[in-house]
Amino acid sequence: MSAASEYVGALSPEAEAVLAKHDLYSEQAPWQRPDLAVVRASEGEKIAIVTRTISAFDLEAIIRHGRSEYDRGFAAGENNARAVMRRALGIEA
Repeated sequence: MSAASEYVGALSPEAEAVLAKHDLYSEQAPWQRPDLAVVRASEGEKIAIVTRTISAFDLEAIIRHGRSEYDRGFAAGENNARAVMRRALGIEA
């Protein structure tokens, strides 16, 4: 059974639907903070800590921004690796 199927959602049904669309889930924060929830990837990796009252719209915006930043960082890493390989092989850019 996956981690996502073992939880009880900590956010509103609308926010939970947004998470499900992105293969994410939420759980109550483990600290003495009943106002917070932890958003996790389906594998259990912690993605974010949010207030339990976050709107579905704001949650979607945070997820989109995170994906954009991830993609930008991945592309930068690829470009850096290409530059290192070209220098090592003596290929001019």
